Amino acid sequence: MFDSIEALAMSGEVDALWLLTPNDTRLDIMREIHRVTKAGARPPPGSVLAP
Repeated sequence: MFDSIEALAMSGEVDALWLLTPNDTRLDIMREIHRVTKAGARPPPGSVLAP
């Protein structure tokens, strides 16, 4: 288990992300994933993240 989205994304142990959150939280989570990806996290294979 991870303490944050950042820890999850930076771990290198994740093969995929499946977001099962209410609509009102999804955008914040996608923004956090984008932020940590720009900070150097490697997105899971097959992920589609806009630059």
